[in-house]
Amino acid sequence: ERIVKAHGLDRFFEHEKAHENKPLAQGPLKGFLEALGRLQKKFYSKGLRLECPIRTYLVTARSAASSGARALKTLRSWGLETDEALFLAGAPKGP
Repeated sequence: ERIVKAHGLDRFFEHEKAHENKPLAQGPLKGFLEALGRLQKKFYSKGLRLECPIRTYLVTARSAASSGARALKTLRSWGLETDEALFLAGAPKGP
């Protein structure tokens, strides 16, 4: 957000592409996501993936082609999986 405000959206996309393989900083929900991941893996290790009541989704205003890859790679670097990902490509974050 700082880059967008200071330099514009095109510069943000350039920055994200250049740093695609550098994980994003840990946010306040990382611990919660890790706990969900541990619960999911208990089902998966027993061959009960389809019966797992926990599904995780990544919903982001980023686009898949540019900065969304960095978000997914960050989660994977933390050992977390997502069941589905929705990239809203700059859609408004409000209601």
